[in-house]
Parts: sequence; structure tokens; C-alpha cells
Amino acid sequence: NAEQLYQINVETKRWNLNYKAKSKENPNNLREEKNIAFTPIHAYISYEKGKAKLLIVNLSEEPISTDLSSIIGRCEMTQYYGKPSNKIVKVNKQNLKGMVELEPYSISLLEE
Repeated sequence: NAEQLYQINVETKRWNLNYKAKSKENPNNLREEKNIAFTPIHAYISYEKGKAKLLIVNLSEEPISTDLSSIIGRCEMTQYYGKPSNKIVKVNKQNLKGMVELEPYSISLLEE
């Protein structure tokens, strides 16, 4: 029911991929070495009646812990996660404030 959805930055460690020149792992088999830095987290926030709703997607195959206390206060989290090859996902519901553990391949909704 949010009127506006804003993309926000969540503080996490940046990941680096390094491809050697002329290797089969190198995108398009480039002649020079290629280094890619990225964050595997995407986050969006909205506000309804003064309460924040935060949607976070973890696209990595590793769990990621991050502190959300500067973004959202005490909240209820519903998290869906599972390997992309699985047809059934697991659901984690909990109340939290501050630190959150984002499971691999997860989508999490946090509501104040």
C-alpha cells in the first residue's frame, strides 16, 4: 500500500570479482584483466502513516549480516529464502532491532 518506493543503500562489504585476461571465466574472453566491484544487496524503503517498510534482496550465495538501526527501528521481519534450484522456500519470521542476518538468495520485508 505504499505510495512511493525509494531505493536506499545498505552498508555491506563490497564484493570483487577478478577475471584473468583470456580465460574462459572472463566475460567475452577479454584481452585484459577485468575487475568488477558490486554489492549483492538491493534495498527499497517506503513510508505509510509514519511507519517504515523495508524490502531487502540478498542475491548472493552467502548469508550477510548488516546493521539496519540507522534505517529502521524495532520491526517485524518476514524473510523468504532458498536456493534458486529449490521449488519450495523457507520462511523466517522474527522481531528485531539493529542487526539482521540476510539468508542466501533471500527477500526480506521489515515493517515497523
